[in-house]
Amino acid sequence: MSDTSALYEEAAQGSYAQSILTNPAWKAACAQWEDDLTRQLRTLASDPTACQQIAFLLLAGDKFRQYLETVAQTGQMATIQLDQLSGNV
Repeated sequence: MSDTSALYEEAAQGSYAQSILTNPAWKAACAQWEDDLTRQLRTLASDPTACQQIAFLLLAGDKFRQYLETVAQTGQMATIQLDQLSGNV
């Protein structure tokens, strides 16, 4: 069984959280993921176009969340005005 398979087996047996806290391989995998994510965010932060696109997506996601909350509260569908978002970014 490969190291990765053993880790997945541990997770399947319900010891996932404990494995992350105590298993060096899980710690290393989490650290690598964090490093990769940090590097990608730094790269994106240096690109003004990417920053604008990320801001638009975050704003669109927030507007959609608000829309879903409104639908849940009122029980009525409404029009999503995504075209208005571009002026806000």
